[in-house]
Amino acid sequence: MLLRHSTINTCKDDAMGQNDKLSLKIRQRLPAQLNRTIGRTQEIAAATDFLLHKHVRLLTLTGPGGVGKTRLALEVAYQLRQAFREEIVFVQLAPLSEHTFVLPMLAQMLGIEETGPYSLEERLQDFLQDKHMLLILDNFEHVLAANIAIAEILVVAPELRILVTSREALHIYGEQILEVQPLTLPDPLQSSTVFLDAPSDAIKLFVERARAVKPGFSLHMENIEAVSTICTQLDGLPLAIELAAARSRLLTPQELLERLQSRLRTLVGGARNLPSRQQTLRNTLDWSYNLLSKPEKQFFRQLGILTGSWNLDAATAIGLIDTASQDEAFSLLSSLVDKSLVRVVDDTGAETRFLLLETIREYSLECLTEHGELLAAQRRHALYFTGIAEQSETHLYSSEQQHWLARLDLEAANLWIAMRWVIKQREIHTGQRLASSLGRFLQLRSSLSDGHNWLEEIIAISQDSQPGQLLARVYYSAGTMAHLHGNLDLARSRLETSNQMADQTHDKRTQALSQGALALLASHQGHYETARALAEGSLETLQGSQDRWCRGILYSICGNIANQQCDFVAAQVRYKLSLHLLRQAGDVRSQADVMVNIGHTMQQRSKFVTAHFLYQKALLRYQQIEDRWGEVLCLNNIGHTLYLQADYASAHKALMEGMELATSLGSKRERANALLGLGRVALSRGETEQALRSIKESLRLAREISYQAGIALALCYLGDLARLREKYAEAKAYYTQSLSLMSTMGHQLAKVSLFYGLGCIALAEQDYEQTGVEMRKAIQLASQLNDALGMAIALEGFSLLCGRLDLPERAVQFLGTAANLRENVSAPVEQVYQATYQKRIESYKKNIGETAFAENWSVGHNMSLPQTLGMIANLP
Repeated sequence: MLLRHSTINTCKDDAMGQNDKLSLKIRQRLPAQLNRTIGRTQEIAAATDFLLHKHVRLLTLTGPGGVGKTRLALEVAYQLRQAFREEIVFVQLAPLSEHTFVLPMLAQMLGIEETGPYSLEERLQDFLQDKHMLLILDNFEHVLAANIAIAEILVVAPELRILVTSREALHIYGEQILEVQPLTLPDPLQSSTVFLDAPSDAIKLFVERARAVKPGFSLHMENIEAVSTICTQLDGLPLAIELAAARSRLLTPQELLERLQSRLRTLVGGARNLPSRQQTLRNTLDWSYNLLSKPEKQFFRQLGILTGSWNLDAATAIGLIDTASQDEAFSLLSSLVDKSLVRVVDDTGAETRFLLLETIREYSLECLTEHGELLAAQRRHALYFTGIAEQSETHLYSSEQQHWLARLDLEAANLWIAMRWVIKQREIHTGQRLASSLGRFLQLRSSLSDGHNWLEEIIAISQDSQPGQLLARVYYSAGTMAHLHGNLDLARSRLETSNQMADQTHDKRTQALSQGALALLASHQGHYETARALAEGSLETLQGSQDRWCRGILYSICGNIANQQCDFVAAQVRYKLSLHLLRQAGDVRSQADVMVNIGHTMQQRSKFVTAHFLYQKALLRYQQIEDRWGEVLCLNNIGHTLYLQADYASAHKALMEGMELATSLGSKRERANALLGLGRVALSRGETEQALRSIKESLRLAREISYQAGIALALCYLGDLARLREKYAEAKAYYTQSLSLMSTMGHQLAKVSLFYGLGCIALAEQDYEQTGVEMRKAIQLASQLNDALGMAIALEGFSLLCGRLDLPERAVQFLGTAANLRENVSAPVEQVYQATYQKRIESYKKNIGETAFAENWSVGHNMSLPQTLGMIANLP
């Protein structure tokens, strides 16, 4: 090489004049852009920086067809026009059919002819060896064998820079690769208003190209969602977006979106002055596909069955038709990544994840179908992901829960594709395997508003199947999901079937869990005695079992039912047993559930600070495993404890978050709870109209799902609201209905508020005897339940009665006792009643004098509860 160039250099003086003329000719060789480039600011800056760096001689822009590599290269070239002495030369390689034509094409662009005894390669090297210039070699992927010749030119031309666009890197030493990404897409978490005010680059490109064919085109609230979805479905690929926007002359974005079910048929008719490969999306992909070897083509076709992201194991199991090794799969996959057909989307974790852009995936699926390979690929796909589900199931109850939940989250799109296929093909056994293994995952992650009720569809295709353990587990999961979504009749039917089927097939675990779920269902409807019997029976079913997780869950259910019956001691014992077993099992999620349940017990015992702490602790655990169901439960309970502590702003915020999350999950029960809490907060602030709307909507939802406790509480709150507005007959009717429901359910705690409310109505009607009866009921029940806040409220009511009966000293003493109770539980008088409360205090001070008031207040404040109750008993 050195000898050859020393020989050529002896002729250099003779050629100098000719070369000087050539240097003048190579200026102004860049194709002009016919419209402006959208976005790419960062990519242009990065490429420019690379090419100005003294150690970067060769920069290759890689990416799939239609991603905008050529346009980016030209933009970079225009940015660097003043950075090179001999300027920049653009060489289009797409028309070449063989790699041997690359050097002749380059020589032609530079005006070099093959004359004399020297080869064209030698003349090129001689010409370029002292040139400070930039060569752009566009579309190199089909002439990759010319890479060595390019490398040799770079070796002898130290000031030469080469910018290459290619769907595959050149794979030569010293090459710097810059992968060109699709245009930025709209954030799916942002609102349409944000898209209008600050559209993404993909949306900007669509709008600009749409205006080129339809000048009056504009973005507005009616079409922004459709435009955003179009850009997302087209993966942000500029070519695909431009082809779609060209259809705007005849179609609205909404009409265009409907036709994008088949991108390849819709995205045709590009500008006729573009290369044929850029006139349709299919032509662009054909160009890439035809460059593949036969094994690469076959492997690429199989990958089309995968959706979302996937790993090497999945590619191996599905992409290899015959019994080939993982090494071969790795080699084929690496080649497809190099050729920009497969993208690496995550290599930061324990495994690398890959994907096909949806436009490329659609093309791959078409090829798969054309070759008659679709059904076999779908079966391999379903079996592989069924295996993944089965492998993960046991880990979802253990200390590895978080890891496997994250793994299943990654595989979720493919799991649902597999589920859809087994249902469509009526692959009953595989379907039961898949659905029974995903039952726990569905409980933790799924929502009916997100898609199909897969469990119900598996049950539907299994109607003629013999009872089995797999099917019993499917029925159990279907029952628990139906309960979560408020479909109580369906839940009971599914759980009873599961119980019977598990009994027939001697599956004690599923039978016990079904009985426990039936117990929860009974308690939901207020049938506490039935619930308690079912829960205790479930523990008997599992007697002798070493299944710590299952026993922990059943003890938690027993604790819930005892708690609802205000048997707090029994509840605490069962919760402690549950928490101990679940810690041994390592189930973080179920431990959080028990913390929430203990929080309920603390809340009912007026230990609001402790309850709030437990809810917050549980919320962190739910967030740790991204359990949205648990999050909404915690948010609603956090909101309620904050309301009781008079932190209304924070309570409103938590409840709003809970309502939004419950709505997205499709949980009517938790939405009803959130609305009820928001109504109570509004009532406490004196915002009566807002309170009325929220509470009535909560009542409607609770009635829709037969949520008896929710109905009873909503009626109680409506009674409070009507009483506040001095509509006493209406308030009494609400209280009476609520009390009837509470008595039917055996729900004791809320009765304290109801008795107090009825006592206040009797007082307003000057029926002092009935007032005393109702207030004494409230005090007695609060004492039995150890309900400190309820006792404070009831004593405040009894104080009112004493005031009316001209017993001001006693009234003040009871107010002092109530104030002490409120201070102990951090629950001040509600804001809406504060003015009236202060007015009463001022009235008593005026009536008996400030000194007597202070003395009696101090007596009451320091009085023990038994003393207070004794004093009330001695009053007429």
